[in-house]
Amino acid sequence: MLLKRLLKSLVYRGCYLGHYHHLLLHRIRKQEYIPILSLHRVSPHRNYFWPPLTPTLFEDMLIFLKKHFHFVTLHEMAEVQSKKPKLVLSFDDGYYDFIEYAMPVLHKHGIKANHNIIPSQLMGEKALWNIALYDFFQAAPSSLLKEVRFTGFDAKAYIGRNIDKVKLGLHASRALKKLTFAQRGPIIQHLETAFFSQLSPYEITRMIRLHEMPDLIRYHEIGAHSYSHNNMGNESMGYFIDDFKQCQAFFQDHDFPPLDIYAFPNGSYRQEQIDYLEKNHIKHVLLVDDSYANLTSPHSRFNIAAFDKYEVIFQALGINTIRK
Repeated sequence: MLLKRLLKSLVYRGCYLGHYHHLLLHRIRKQEYIPILSLHRVSPHRNYFWPPLTPTLFEDMLIFLKKHFHFVTLHEMAEVQSKKPKLVLSFDDGYYDFIEYAMPVLHKHGIKANHNIIPSQLMGEKALWNIALYDFFQAAPSSLLKEVRFTGFDAKAYIGRNIDKVKLGLHASRALKKLTFAQRGPIIQHLETAFFSQLSPYEITRMIRLHEMPDLIRYHEIGAHSYSHNNMGNESMGYFIDDFKQCQAFFQDHDFPPLDIYAFPNGSYRQEQIDYLEKNHIKHVLLVDDSYANLTSPHSRFNIAAFDKYEVIFQALGINTIRK
């Protein structure tokens, strides 16, 4: 893993020294593309399952992008006139480290971001299943991980001489993501009873709570990331509509700005769901298809998960579109 990361770092550094980023910038300007960056976590604390950008790396990215782009929010995309290409920062989920680490850097550079929250997590409801799963895998000893099994997953099938926690956790997550909410619920309950409860109190990922939202809303743009964060492409239309209506009610009940931004969880959606959103006053529908956006919704985003300055720069400029 470390060797692969080192090789990637050397390749990206070589591309930068070879000025390949100028070719990507030229294409963005010529085609009037708008990169929208999909981010989740900014933290100095390592996480095996969703590596955050460190605050230093996050700031390095912003400094580079400020030289070449005009940062805008989704609402400003069509309004702001700029000689530079426009670029949007878009955060999902509502991790507390956005307030703790990302906001100070954004404020330092005078940048506003789009942030798509999950109302159930703001209200302190049960932790999202995938976050709870990753917290467990990160904290659990190997002896306990060996015993984890449920429909579609058996830890022993992925264990060689050594236990790779990341490999196990990601395989478990992929198996669960394929299921609907109704199918996954009993499995999560089984995992909580049979495995999670066996650990002494362990570190739980902290999410933003409702009382911590005022400063975020004051400076940044807010959207919904569904109420319950399930893969909507797997769910019935009835489930999707009920979930969306819960988001609408939450925004209205808590005097949030009008809900007109919606980001699909895990990039999972169906066209009929996009059609429904557009008929219900959602002006900006966000996907994660790793391609450039323009002024027309729905908007694709680039998923950002990098370990060094040059890797994050090329991800932000759309290097993955070259491979398609």
